[in-house]
Amino acid sequence: MAKYGVQGENERETEYGTPRRFVQPLEEAVGGFDLDPASGAEDSPHATTTYTVNDDGLRQSWFGNVWCNPPFSNKDDWLQKAVSEHTEGNTDLILMLLPVDTSTGWFHRHVTMCDALWFKQGRLSFDGDRDWGANFGIMLAIFGEPPKDLLDILEQRGEVFLQDSRYQTTEQITLEYTEKGDNSSVLRFTTRSTRQSTRTGCTFDSSRRDVAELTKLSR
Repeated sequence: MAKYGVQGENERETEYGTPRRFVQPLEEAVGGFDLDPASGAEDSPHATTTYTVNDDGLRQSWFGNVWCNPPFSNKDDWLQKAVSEHTEGNTDLILMLLPVDTSTGWFHRHVTMCDALWFKQGRLSFDGDRDWGANFGIMLAIFGEPPKDLLDILEQRGEVFLQDSRYQTTEQITLEYTEKGDNSSVLRFTTRSTRQSTRTGCTFDSSRRDVAELTKLSR
């Protein structure tokens, strides 16, 4: 339930739910969501237990796998709640949908404490009393260890960053060094796609020492 202020003659706040087509693959990847503490605007529930604005999810206990699209007008309190519930061991996994804004205090206070962070490629259209496409980027702050199935789905739709690395499709390199008669050398390599977490790359020249070290790494 993202809530936005709509300016005009009849100033009001409108609630927007996360589309089912967006949430369902994530739900399947984590084995289902047990709780949605900011529910009410979606066409159908995303979790077994839901709290609406009348229940006040900030005052309730969280548990299990949690999906949360909080009111964007109060991101700080909802992020603080997520960090608190997960730190206390009450939840297994929390996926919190947020607008991308790395310049804000709430991002640096809370989002930097998450276990994984996903930036969506493209924009997201929300559900509400009128379909509305956000004019800003969307990200997921993930508290708890995300399963590989979830990482694979997210990586197909954007960029995933773990605590100290980027989760991406990388290439496993097999190296073959050949020394030619004219005092030159040739380095041939073949690649195979694999999904893993990568921290850094490496730069090398055609010296035999570099090739030997890289060959060790590739085995």
